[in-house]
Amino acid sequence: MKQFLLIVISFFYTNIYAQVEKQNPQINKIDILHYEFDITINDTTDVIDALAKVKVLFKEDATGFYLDLTSKSGRKGMEVVFAGANKYELEYKQKDNRLYIFENKWNKGDTVEFDIKYSGIPADGLIISKNKFGKRTFFGDNWPDRAHNWLPVIDHPSDKASVDWYITVPMHYQTVANGELMEYWNTGNGKSKYHYSTKDVSLATKVMVIGVADFDIKHYGDVDCIPVYSMTFSPTPENGMDDYLNAMEVMRYYINTIGEYSYFKLANVQSKTRYGGMENAGNIFYFEESVNGKHKVESLVAHEIAHQWFGNSASEKDWHHIWLSEGFATYFTDMYLEHKYGKEKMMQRMQMERDKVIRYNSRISRPVIDTLVSNWNRLLNPNSYEKGAWFLHMLRNKIGDKNFLNTIQIYYKKYRNSNALTSDFRKVAEEISGMNLRSFFDQWLRRPGFPDLNIKWYGAKGELYLSVEQKTGQFDFELPLEIKGKNGKSYYTAVNVKCRNESFVVAVPDEMITSIDKIILDPDTKLLFRAEVSRSNTKPDGIPVIQGNNLLKKGDLLFQDLDCGTLCDAIESVTTGIGDAHFSHIGIVSTITKENKIFITEALGGKVKETELEVFLARSKDKCGRPKVVVGRAKDLEVNNNAIANLKKYIGKKYDDVFDINNDRYYCSELVYFSFEDSNREKLFSLMPMTFKDKKTGKYLKSWKEYFNKLNIDIPEGKPGINPGEISKSGKISILYKYGDPQGW
Repeated sequence: MKQFLLIVISFFYTNIYAQVEKQNPQINKIDILHYEFDITINDTTDVIDALAKVKVLFKEDATGFYLDLTSKSGRKGMEVVFAGANKYELEYKQKDNRLYIFENKWNKGDTVEFDIKYSGIPADGLIISKNKFGKRTFFGDNWPDRAHNWLPVIDHPSDKASVDWYITVPMHYQTVANGELMEYWNTGNGKSKYHYSTKDVSLATKVMVIGVADFDIKHYGDVDCIPVYSMTFSPTPENGMDDYLNAMEVMRYYINTIGEYSYFKLANVQSKTRYGGMENAGNIFYFEESVNGKHKVESLVAHEIAHQWFGNSASEKDWHHIWLSEGFATYFTDMYLEHKYGKEKMMQRMQMERDKVIRYNSRISRPVIDTLVSNWNRLLNPNSYEKGAWFLHMLRNKIGDKNFLNTIQIYYKKYRNSNALTSDFRKVAEEISGMNLRSFFDQWLRRPGFPDLNIKWYGAKGELYLSVEQKTGQFDFELPLEIKGKNGKSYYTAVNVKCRNESFVVAVPDEMITSIDKIILDPDTKLLFRAEVSRSNTKPDGIPVIQGNNLLKKGDLLFQDLDCGTLCDAIESVTTGIGDAHFSHIGIVSTITKENKIFITEALGGKVKETELEVFLARSKDKCGRPKVVVGRAKDLEVNNNAIANLKKYIGKKYDDVFDINNDRYYCSELVYFSFEDSNREKLFSLMPMTFKDKKTGKYLKSWKEYFNKLNIDIPEGKPGINPGEISKSGKISILYKYGDPQGW
């Protein structure tokens, strides 16, 4: 089994990295260390003249490589006139929107800087247009992989590099670009030149841009020594320069909550981007109508600034994992607004985002990590944004606020200015929380949909019964409940839903609820789901799943399908429980503390002992992952009191390996037999002749022959004894609840 599991895991991770290599075929061949772009822009044509210097590290021996660059076709595209290194021209060719460069050989470990001179009208990527004032503007708009329309690059987020920009423009323009403004000078002939550098900070090409326009510029101030600017089209409307002012408090919140900011400035720029906002590193481009003096873009500003941490600095390594960018930015917007306006704001946002996910999935049901998508723009959907945010919200509730924030901070610190996959984030969350979160991540991110429920409820004094049907798929989740009484009081609890069709029973404290009036699902907005709820006039059929432990009483019997191997299988093969259930073990609820900590007295592991309920339940799981345990209770409650009193004298007694009713040793059901007595001190349960023969063949099972041969005794066929299955069928007890389904049930 372990070998098979290793093969599956190996295949899973091989497939993940194969996806990255498919998107960036050169990822194991070359690594771009640095770009330098010298771009000249003019007012008479849309042609740009450019010289690019690209520093390449060869990861293996090579005689050629390529950069992504759109070939000239008609009026648009880039035409290369020189490609070389060390001042020598190299053989090159442009084909299929790639620039191929050749040499006799570059060796593994070589670092070479290549010069590429080219010009042309950008087909896309650098948007040359006019703003609403009729003035020309130039804005890089590279997302997702449109940088190659005007820059020779590896146009994939897995290959990040530092960048220097040299931008020559007519003097009436102002410019913005990634990095710090290093110098600015007049070149003559009515032109200016700007030099920006990210120094040693690496960027993905999707956020590697420049902006050129007639700007009004305002310095809002510094946050943690990072200057924050507003750059708006001149002339700016009254109060318009402050439309991005909340960037200051957003920055402060994210730095305090997540970690250090990675860039030299934050410029909030009015632009001509095709998107509502584009999170370019250190200079965010917002849609043109965002500046109107009305200050209505707070959530947009918060979203785009969150991207400076997630998407820009800690970037997805594979486009299919874009939720690591968009889901994070969406949820950190929610967290910022919760911080500023309170919990109610967070709940409103999450409800709105839940509705959006539900609407989207009613049309298209795909997983968040959708490996079938090849048009990256199609990933800009509610799965990547709102469902990604909902996943983080549920993760936060699952592992707790402290662990969640620690996970975020450590994840960001580890992958800052680098790349990550979903599995990398999961590993950090598991390390911090101490939980195995693989199935949680897979369920919500790699499977389509969400719990779509049909719920019926029945209320009785002190109890709530729920029937839950999962209409599409099978999810494992906790469903929070608010149970409201007619006396106006509320009781908060949750049920853990695991199977397609289940019924539950929940204890409701009498002092809080006299009669149940209604139930509210997910009162604090913690779960992504949809449900139809109705009240029933009758209890659901069957034995309900017990939720919580406050329905248990001392003396209750826990019948267990114990997966202990050959011996348990042998017991189950010659005995039968109620409803044809396979029971191989039984324990007694013996202690319930004031803190509702419960202990089970059982004969197991060599002696009679007390075991914590959680340990007892963890031994075996059914197909839905629930403990294979059923709860029974003596109809005469005085019997339970007698049993608890009797149990004390058996603690520490040795286990009865030979199933002898008279040797002062005790197997599990023998312990029950001697402990349960009625008011006349008569045994509640009857002994029966034991059999160790197969019910079908009438012959001794091989496992029993081997067992007793090892003990060097005869098989005690026909001797008086008792077993868990027979006790479960006794008319002296009632089967009330179950934790899960034993085999055969």
